[in-house]
Amino acid sequence: ALLDHLVQLRRDENVWITLPGEVNRWWRQRAAMRLVETPGGWQIEGPGSERACVAWASENDGHLALSVAAQFPRGAGSPKTGMFTSMRSN
Repeated sequence: ALLDHLVQLRRDENVWITLPGEVNRWWRQRAAMRLVETPGGWQIEGPGSERACVAWASENDGHLALSVAAQFPRGAGSPKTGMFTSMRSN
């Protein structure tokens, strides 16, 4: 029943389910990535960057608002004030 539930979570909620070794590889790759401002916007560079995305956090009427996109426009903010990298499941 647990395995069936996990399969359903992965399928319906896009949950990343993996072995500890893959988690270790991801975090090592993530540590080597860089957030770079390019003429087209913010992007992540480095090994494994095709599996990463940029998320923008802001305040909206007293609530935390998150946006996830491959790139953010130039001038949308500073990496020091709310840019995060996160895993994009394949």
